[in-house]
Amino acid sequence: MNYSRRQFLKFSSYAMTGIALAACSPSSPAPESASQADAAAGGEAEAQPAAERISMVYHSWTAEPEGNGEKIGVANFAEANPDIDIEHRVTPFDDYWKALLTDAGIGEPPDAYLMNNFNWQLYIDAGMGIDLLPSAAILDTPGTNVDDYIPSVLEGCKREGKLYGFPKAINGSAFIINKSMFDEKGVALPPDDADWTYADFEEAAAAMTDEEAKIFGCEVTTGHAWIPTFLFTLGGRYLDPDEHRYAEGWLNSEANAEWVNWIKKLTDSGLKPSPGGLDAFGGMTGGMLGGNIAITHTDGFQQVAQAVREDTPYEWSGARTPIPAADVELKPHIALHGVMVPQGVKDVLKAVELAGYVTYGATTDMDRPSKMSTRKDFAEKQALTDYPHFRALYDQVFANNVQLHEGALITHVDILGEEWNQMIERVLLDGMDTMESLNVAAENYDKRVAEKEA
Repeated sequence: MNYSRRQFLKFSSYAMTGIALAACSPSSPAPESASQADAAAGGEAEAQPAAERISMVYHSWTAEPEGNGEKIGVANFAEANPDIDIEHRVTPFDDYWKALLTDAGIGEPPDAYLMNNFNWQLYIDAGMGIDLLPSAAILDTPGTNVDDYIPSVLEGCKREGKLYGFPKAINGSAFIINKSMFDEKGVALPPDDADWTYADFEEAAAAMTDEEAKIFGCEVTTGHAWIPTFLFTLGGRYLDPDEHRYAEGWLNSEANAEWVNWIKKLTDSGLKPSPGGLDAFGGMTGGMLGGNIAITHTDGFQQVAQAVREDTPYEWSGARTPIPAADVELKPHIALHGVMVPQGVKDVLKAVELAGYVTYGATTDMDRPSKMSTRKDFAEKQALTDYPHFRALYDQVFANNVQLHEGALITHVDILGEEWNQMIERVLLDGMDTMESLNVAAENYDKRVAEKEA
């Protein structure tokens, strides 16, 4: 039988007590009556009540099938810790964040929970994160060996040298290519392991566009979440690089304007749908699955896993984010999902162990993974062998100039998203000059943040 350290110490204390009593007892005690024996047995039973079971919670928003790996991790933790009752709590994304803070506010935070790309700093500041490194150095359990993770991804989970989460999934910027549609038209596939330019992108999108068949050559997401690779490559960014607080002079830069104007060019030429232009097809993902988009923007290739599960009649490949010209260096970004442990948990070591198990389950799941693994060994197997559409993302995370998404470093990403989206709509739908719209967005962001912090 295997005992936990707590059980071992408890049983050891009982054993030592028995030895001490035996040493002090007479060598030949008088026979004990049945009633005396029964009373003694009853007293001993009362003195040794059953140990109270421990309850723990892992909280996430990812349901099956994307959450299959997390489910496996929780089950493996339960098997390794039979004295613990573990709840795998799943709350829909829209309600998840409020539920986390509510539970923490009443003194009942989860023992471990899933963090998305853009709330890291906010939740760290709110006391919803601890440094995992001290516990990870002690533990020898799945997912806690930090040397197993891709270095750039592990660094993305750190703040000032403290590791606030085990990296569970990688997001970035890449493109899904409908290989079947390209082959049918005889158009050369974009490379999955080399750069391509805006001109190459436009040429491929134009060759695949078929207005009569309701096929768009491409879709590029214009929201703030997936596009930093475009902006970094052009020399742009959202906020100042030192404090990540101010938009003026950064959000409204010439580099950002260049990217917005390229998006306007794709839209005006009909290669890319206007905002709302894919609603009839079920949005971008619906358009991709239905064969209405040939080149689809992605942050992690999860749409390919969905396409396979839904048995669509297409084959898929991947491509990097295009660069403005052949002599421009691609400067990719990463954004991360991670498993965190909040302050206030009852047993920090067990909570970190749980976080490791969940992360290990998610990052070693090879059954049509939605996201590329954060582990060096499994990521290599996925991208270079089993799931080659991940290749573009794999090369990105090992690049020597990869940067962390700014959204993970600021506390007002909600305001940034709103102002950026409104800026795009003013340009594409209202016809406002690009720089004028960017100036409005930068001014509004700084003003709203100042008011909120005041």
